[in-house]
Amino acid sequence: MFLLSSRGFPYHSFFLHFLRLCLVIILPGCGNNGNSNKSSKPLARVYNKLLLPEQIPPHLNFGTTPDDSSAVLSDFIDEWVQNTLIIRYAETVLADSLRMDDIERRYSEYRSALILHAFRHAVLSKELDTNITGQDITAFISENRFDTLAGDSTRLYRIRTVIINERKKQVVARAIEKLQEEALKRNAIQIF
Repeated sequence: MFLLSSRGFPYHSFFLHFLRLCLVIILPGCGNNGNSNKSSKPLARVYNKLLLPEQIPPHLNFGTTPDDSSAVLSDFIDEWVQNTLIIRYAETVLADSLRMDDIERRYSEYRSALILHAFRHAVLSKELDTNITGQDITAFISENRFDTLAGDSTRLYRIRTVIINERKKQVVARAIEKLQEEALKRNAIQIF
């Protein structure tokens, strides 16, 4: 825990800055010289966890000067080290109070929610028609008994938003129907 607190290690700040400097100077020359069969050298290690160069987000240094780039990389590495230490500490010392089964359940739910969101986004970006004609607006007003003035742009914007949201629901529902039909054809759904 000495990396997280300067009390137990009086040269904490100096040590981190020295480590950053070493990483910034040494790592650019640590490439595999075009040989992609070799595994890349780690940027940092915390116990048995390694931070590899390919784990650095590609946008991290976008548009920065070399000095700023090294500072951004150094900050990323510092944050990764601290987060990895905290996670390890929490998993080992606080295991009883953390209820790891609850964390795993939440992780699974969050992962599912992210996948569902990506699915909906992909379907909508491929199949959603956002062109709203005057005929669409007129039909909506007459179907919903919506009182509006033709020149009121705020109300027209709301109508357009409602129409697009309804179309989104229909597009996603059609995609889900297709998935269900395909699964039923393959006998992949059983409800007990």
